[in-house]
Amino acid sequence: MGVFFWRYNLEPEFPLRVLEYEAAPDDLMHSHDYLEVALCLEGTGRFKFGQREDRIEPGDVFLIDNCEAHVAVADPNVRMRLLLALFLPEFLAAPGCRPFDSAYLTPFLDDGGGTRRIRHDSSLAQELVPILFELKTAAEGGNPSDRYLIDANLRRFLGVVIKRRGQEGPHSDSAADVQQ
Repeated sequence: MGVFFWRYNLEPEFPLRVLEYEAAPDDLMHSHDYLEVALCLEGTGRFKFGQREDRIEPGDVFLIDNCEAHVAVADPNVRMRLLLALFLPEFLAAPGCRPFDSAYLTPFLDDGGGTRRIRHDSSLAQELVPILFELKTAAEGGNPSDRYLIDANLRRFLGVVIKRRGQEGPHSDSAADVQQ
């Protein structure tokens, strides 16, 4: 199976887009130059990352880096909808930025474990999903000043992930919230 480069043109002055996507059983493996947060809104399936697969259930959140070949595949005869937040890394951390800003990208760094699935039944997902819906609402507003809320909600989402990972050691119960 080949991998194609999914070119999605984000606005240069605000390289972030929030959209809904319907996965199909025959979607193709791809990569892209933007980071991706995916929330399963409906349906079931699998997220494939090279030779590795993770189950997808409603409420699951995935953090996908900008180099990793992947695809979301719906189970046969199932409608699977995803809420996607797509953004270029420099949206949060432009070259030469403060180390603090660069740290917002750490949830996407590949530490050898591949992608990160945040299970729908975890306390972390319960905290993150409402933030993603706030991000979606702000993105649908259409008012240019809503961009401040979009930016703030993305940073808040990633800040919660960073905080929770920092508070919990690798052997804590909630460390299982993020499967690698």
